[in-house]
Amino acid sequence: MKEYILQGKIFTADREKLFVEAIAVKDGKIVCSGSLENAKIALPGAEVIKKDGFIMPGITEGHAHVTQSTELLSGCDIYHIDTVEKYLEKIKTFINENPDDKYVMGAGYDNGVFDENGPTARMLDSVCADKPVVMMASDHHSRWMNTKALEMSGITKDTPNPFSGEIVRDKNGNATGWLKEAAMSYSVPALCPLTVDDYCEAILFYQDIALSYGITNVFEPMYDCRRDYFVRAMAYKKLEDEGKLKLNVTLGYTIEGSDGDGAKCFAEMEKIRDILKGYKKVRLTTTKMFVDGVIECHTAYLRDDYADAPGDRGYPIYTREQMKNLCVESLERGFDIHTHVIGDAASDMAIDSYEYAQNKYSEKHGRADFRNALTHVQIIRPDQFDRIADNKIIAVTNPYWHFFDPVYYDELEKPFLGAERAAREYPMNSFLKRGTVISQATDYPVTFPPKTMDSLHLMVNRTSPSEDQLDPLGADERISIDDALIALTYGGAYQTRFEKSKGTLTEGKDADFIVLDINPYETEKHDLWKCKINRTYILGECVYNRG
Repeated sequence: MKEYILQGKIFTADREKLFVEAIAVKDGKIVCSGSLENAKIALPGAEVIKKDGFIMPGITEGHAHVTQSTELLSGCDIYHIDTVEKYLEKIKTFINENPDDKYVMGAGYDNGVFDENGPTARMLDSVCADKPVVMMASDHHSRWMNTKALEMSGITKDTPNPFSGEIVRDKNGNATGWLKEAAMSYSVPALCPLTVDDYCEAILFYQDIALSYGITNVFEPMYDCRRDYFVRAMAYKKLEDEGKLKLNVTLGYTIEGSDGDGAKCFAEMEKIRDILKGYKKVRLTTTKMFVDGVIECHTAYLRDDYADAPGDRGYPIYTREQMKNLCVESLERGFDIHTHVIGDAASDMAIDSYEYAQNKYSEKHGRADFRNALTHVQIIRPDQFDRIADNKIIAVTNPYWHFFDPVYYDELEKPFLGAERAAREYPMNSFLKRGTVISQATDYPVTFPPKTMDSLHLMVNRTSPSEDQLDPLGADERISIDDALIALTYGGAYQTRFEKSKGTLTEGKDADFIVLDINPYETEKHDLWKCKINRTYILGECVYNRG
């Protein structure tokens, strides 16, 4: 592999020395990070390449449903549309353009676009009544189905709601076509089956996009009502076998409330882990869990009532005892835990369960290097920040959502949470002040595409990435450029247990780095979103060139 010295404005993400003049790269590793003189001593005679712009470590995507790119490749994309009429128009066009498809699938609708009845089968029936039509919400916590899909799924007036899910019904008890949370599992018979090759195509689709945004390391918490996680993992294996997988990928496996003690899940997780043992680009290390749903479906679990629904606080997806036991079993089997929490009551459950399981493990085996994480962390109370820090829990944040979004904030979050709770949602600085490690994530394809410089902008400004200067969502939760860049790089490497080889541009680390066209420290803060990735390198090799 080529040896060279890279000279320029280099951000290392190492707090002891944030900037250096040069890095020396040999066999995909950084053998020197410091002055140009020392780099030349480390690699005498090596070519010196001077780069303009800004050099920084490769970025970690801390939570992306990579294999769900199938929704974008073979389905109807209705993301970023703001009326029901436009949804139906685009779905109708898709059906007309794909007349041979036996199944109609798609994703991207926002619950806030509909009235209080939500999406209905009748709406979809108006554009297609003879094929199953299933649309996934942009937040992936509900599905919108036509009558044919409801029939194929066996959903009738007598079908019970599953634990931690809801079949939305009309006043006569009939399913309206809107399934929330665990009820989405009923839709499987109405979905087109997917293969290893389908998922290979989806992974490569994501990989091309990710590299263009400087992403080199990814955590995928595999989740879908199909429950075909083994197939998805084998797609990653196939791509590495074929030398096509460039990203460094860590997988999680979702255990749901309906899985009881999770015995079958753990058995398959261990099987996948064993098959991937020895692979360099992909491994399965993590149990993924959901404590609750989302605010917009009233399925997030809150300490206090929803502002628009007295007596309603949402609900948890597991019993408290079940979640504690699943966390204990995960640690005993050597799996980290990564948990979806939106509401503050959900965070209570997760923190309690982590603390219980970590103490149990420590009593039996001695204190370990726990890397358990909470993701989304939308509503966090002051007393919870200290408990998260005390238990060394990682906060996997979603900066892409940290602004006054007119659909989500104005139409859903403020009315459902009330002004006070909504105004303090999505903390970041409060975690840092207590020493909690933070990383960042898109929840792709919930956020599409994964514009990493938008994340940088939002962490620093908490205003929409645009020419319009808006008020920040929670000004006290803004963080510095230093902290934001470290969250993008080292924080994610730490989350995925790769901090010894990735995340900083220091001696001995992998030469995974990106080159920006603009130095974030030399531009206006409100223009950070305008930064672009010119090149992405993995193990010293250029894998993306903007040209």
